Amino acid sequence: MNNNYLTILLALFVNSYYCQSLSDNYDLDTSNYPHIRTLIKWDTKTISLDPDNPKGYFTRAVDYAKIHDFQKALNDLTIADSLLPNEAAIIYKRGSVKHRLGDLKGALTDFTRVTELKPDFEWGFLDKGIILNELEKYDQAIEAFHKALEIKPDWAEPYHQIGKTYEDRKEYDKAMENYNIAINMDKSVAMVFNNRGNLKKLTGNYEEAINDFAQAITLKPDYRLAYLNIAQCYLVLEKNDNVLIFINKAIEISPIYYDAIEFRKNFFKRIGDHQKACLDLAKMKELDPKIEDTGLKCN
Repeated sequence: MNNNYLTILLALFVNSYYCQSLSDNYDLDTSNYPHIRTLIKWDTKTISLDPDNPKGYFTRAVDYAKIHDFQKALNDLTIADSLLPNEAAIIYKRGSVKHRLGDLKGALTDFTRVTELKPDFEWGFLDKGIILNELEKYDQAIEAFHKALEIKPDWAEPYHQIGKTYEDRKEYDKAMENYNIAINMDKSVAMVFNNRGNLKKLTGNYEEAINDFAQAITLKPDYRLAYLNIAQCYLVLEKNDNVLIFINKAIEISPIYYDAIEFRKNFFKRIGDHQKACLDLAKMKELDPKIEDTGLKCN
């Protein structure tokens, strides 16, 4: 059974999935949640009227994923798949949801099915490669990214992911080469600059790393991870005023950014500001009551 509605939706949401799957700030924007919950109510009504139509389950799953209720999204996509087997849009979306739930093997199974059903679908190979990299199957990941490039040779993102894979393999020269290719092809993606900056930071090139993180922030002013990364570089360079400027900005963007709060707590401890270190420790405990005092002896 062919379903043009779902096939069209596949093309529409791949870009939104890419942003969801890779964005560091995915948990920050809840402004549309009430609107999306209203859409879910409408989806539910549609399903009650026509329970054997996969469209309703698929649409509701997409909406559940937007509010990060991934288990309910998975349940709906599994029903949709049972009603309409071998529909690439359903399987692809389910793969992305399984990825969010940490089911890497399940996600790999779905993305592999998508590439078999649609061998000219570059996104299927890209996401398959991302999962393979996370499973530490590096050679297979790089092969999948190159397959995506065979389909779409002028696409920067596979080079970015190849760079990340080589970095994970600790082959830093090859990683840098591919990050550079990705940036030369497309200078508009903040995450690529951030990841290249991370590699420069890892190899001790802190000044150049700061330049890359700054470019990432220029492209994406609410990129909290890039602010944290700059703060970490300035800490090594012993520029404490800059450390505070950038770590405070990261926490201003995301007051529940645990890693940034922990970094600032450790920074205050390092410079001897016990009171402020204890205040940040208290914030950390609000987010994770199980953490220990770590020797601060706060009241």
